[in-house]
Amino acid sequence: KGVAFGKQHNLIDEIASYKELANQFGASSDPVIGTKIASALVNQGLAFYDQGKQDEAIASFDEVIKWLGRTTAPALQESVARALVNKGAILGEQGKVDEEIASYDDVVKRFDAYKEPAFQEQVALALFNKSNTLGRQGKSDEAIANYGELIKRFDSSTSLNLQTQVAKALVNKGIALGEQGKENAAIVNFNQVIYLFKNSSAPALQEAVFNAQTNKEVAIRVKNSK
Repeated sequence: KGVAFGKQHNLIDEIASYKELANQFGASSDPVIGTKIASALVNQGLAFYDQGKQDEAIASFDEVIKWLGRTTAPALQESVARALVNKGAILGEQGKVDEEIASYDDVVKRFDAYKEPAFQEQVALALFNKSNTLGRQGKSDEAIANYGELIKRFDSSTSLNLQTQVAKALVNKGIALGEQGKENAAIVNFNQVIYLFKNSSAPALQEAVFNAQTNKEVAIRVKNSK
């Protein structure tokens, strides 16, 4: 019901449905019910965010993290991972950079050992977001290192979502290297995107290849002008 209200963009009733679910079944120890409630709380946080209520969104994500943070059930832990990533993103929008990065670091710390794609995707997203934030702070060396960590972890993945994160990380890493005057290293990263994904029909990867080719041409022109 909550999801249906969300599809109708009826955020008030969507949130009310999630709250009703949590209130009615929150005391249950059934892991199946717990999974549904955890997912509902994450969706509630996203709905609050869509209303512009960032603090309420963070509170919803914190409820997931607090309630489920110590459970070993993978289905419940997935909601914790999603909550931490989304919480980090909102904290970044609020200018709370240290807390934002701490939230991303928590994702990596908690879920680094998980091999399921759903968890790996959240780890990759946390690393990617952290890298972008470091870059915006002018910490280009740290940003490049974090992009490199993402690439190293997931460059052999067959998951489209992870391949997309790797491709975007390679492009951004190349751009950051170019801004440091390291055109040769930048070109290596752009070439890797092209080599890995040039034959992909996925729109997100096609876009990454286009961006890599475009930035490669810029790097070559800058290099030749020196």
